[in-house]
Amino acid sequence: MLLRNRQNTAKPPNKILKKRRTAILPHEDVPTSPLPNFFTRLPPEIGAMIYDHIKLSASKSDIISLCCTSETTYLTFVSFLYESVRLSDRNVRAFFGDLCNDQPVSILCPRPGMDAEVLQRCLPLVSSRLLRKFINFNPYIQFVTLGYQSPSSELLASTSSLFKKILLCRFIKTIIIEDLTACHFFRHFSDLVYNRFRRFPFYEPEESVYPAIEFGFEHVEWLVFSKSFTEDVEKQWNDGGAAMRTERWYWAEVTVRHVAPRRVCAWAFADDRAHMVSELGVGWTSNRPQLKQFVLHNAHFCTQLLPLPAEHIEYYLQPEKAGCSHVQSISNGLPYMFAVPGTDRHHDIHSIRCLEIHNASITQHQVVDILEKSHDSASKAWNQWKGTLVVDGKGSPAKSCDGCELEARRYCFE
Repeated sequence: MLLRNRQNTAKPPNKILKKRRTAILPHEDVPTSPLPNFFTRLPPEIGAMIYDHIKLSASKSDIISLCCTSETTYLTFVSFLYESVRLSDRNVRAFFGDLCNDQPVSILCPRPGMDAEVLQRCLPLVSSRLLRKFINFNPYIQFVTLGYQSPSSELLASTSSLFKKILLCRFIKTIIIEDLTACHFFRHFSDLVYNRFRRFPFYEPEESVYPAIEFGFEHVEWLVFSKSFTEDVEKQWNDGGAAMRTERWYWAEVTVRHVAPRRVCAWAFADDRAHMVSELGVGWTSNRPQLKQFVLHNAHFCTQLLPLPAEHIEYYLQPEKAGCSHVQSISNGLPYMFAVPGTDRHHDIHSIRCLEIHNASITQHQVVDILEKSHDSASKAWNQWKGTLVVDGKGSPAKSCDGCELEARRYCFE
C-alpha cells in the first residue's frame, strides 16, 4: 500500500510546489517548500512530517551532521543553525572571521559552481536572478573591470567567499548583541562589505541596497541588545573619556542602521541617559520606514524622553525606588513625549500607533488623567493622538517580551 502511494504521488508534489510558487511569487522561480529532492519521493505529508520532526527534535550536533552528509542536506538544514545568532566578545571574532577572512570556509558556504536548480530549491530567500549571478560570480572579471591590474589570489578568494556568505547571512532572523565588542565587529564587517562591493555591478536595480551590508541582513526580524550589553556600555561609559564614550555608543547605532531590523529589544541605562536609546533609531526618519516594534526594558521616564522610532512601543518599567515613584516618573516624562515636535532626527507621538506600559504601579485611568491635566501642548497632542494606549498596572497579568523570548532559541549560534 505504501509503495502504491509512492508511485501515485511521485509527480504531484512537484506540481503542487509549482502551483504554490505561481500563486505566491509568479515572477520568481523560487519554491516555497524547504524540502530537498529526496523528500519528494515520499508522500508529501510524510516528507513534511519528517522535516518538522527534525526541526523540532534534532540537536545542534545532529543538524551539523546532516549538513555534512551531502550538498542538498547542507543547503536544506544549514538555515536552522543561523536563524538566530548570539554575539559577544567570546565568539564574535570566530563568526565574523569566518565571514571576512580568506581562510577556508567551515559551515557557512557551499562550494563554488553549484547547480542553480539546487540553489533555487534550497535558498528560498534568494531570488532566482540573484542566484544566477551567484553561480556565475567571478571576482577576477569584476576586479579587472574596476581597473585592478592583477588582483592577488588572496583577494579573489576572500571576495568570492565573502559574496557567498553574504547570501547565506540572509537566513538570519534574530541577532542578539551582548557587548560592545560585537557592535565593533559589525561595524568592521559593514565597512568591509561596502568597500569591497560598492562598485560591483552584480545587483539588479531592485536588489541594490546602500550600504551593501543591509542586503546580507535583509531578513533580520529582531535585533536584541541584551541586559549585558547595557551593562557593558555603562561600564565603558564610566571608564572612558567623552570622545571614546561617543565612539563606542556610535558602534551600537551603526549596528542598528546596517542590520536594518524590523524590531529592536533593548535595556535602558540606570541613569538619565535613558534618552540615548532613542538615538538607536536615528537614520529611519529621513529615508527609511519606522521600526515595527521597539521594546525597552528597565525603563524610566526622564524629563527628555523622546518618542522611540517605532510604530509599536513597549516600556517595561523598572521597580519603583525611594523618591521616584511611577507616578512621578510618568508625570515627568510622558507629557514631554507627547508634546515634543517631530524633527529630522526623530518622529513625533503621532507616528506611534500603539504605546504599552508594563509593570506599572498605577492604572491606565491614572495615566490618562496625567496626560489630560498636563500643559497645553501635551494635552492637545494626547487628544489628537489616534493611537492606542495600554497600561498594565497592579493586578494585571505579567506580559513577556517577544524579543527576549528569542534568546532561548535552540539553534542559536553561540
